[in-house]
Amino acid sequence: MTTASWGFAGVVVAQLATIVVVWIKTRAAAASSARTEQQVTPNHGSSMRDAIDRIERRLDDVSAGLGTVHRRVDRLYERWGGER
Repeated sequence: MTTASWGFAGVVVAQLATIVVVWIKTRAAAASSARTEQQVTPNHGSSMRDAIDRIERRLDDVSAGLGTVHRRVDRLYERWGGER
């Protein structure tokens, strides 16, 4: 039996089915969005944002340490008169 043979009731049922499908997909998208937000929002340890923050801090430390090494090497070259 097709929607056309059901008449007005068939149209109403089809519209309700569409509304239900849209509602279900909207809820699924909202849940997915909430999970993503939890991963990118700092939460004191386990989120992606926290991991990125830790990596960035470590990179800053490494960069500062590398600058110190460069300065020490420069001083050694100056002291011993070596060429680079």
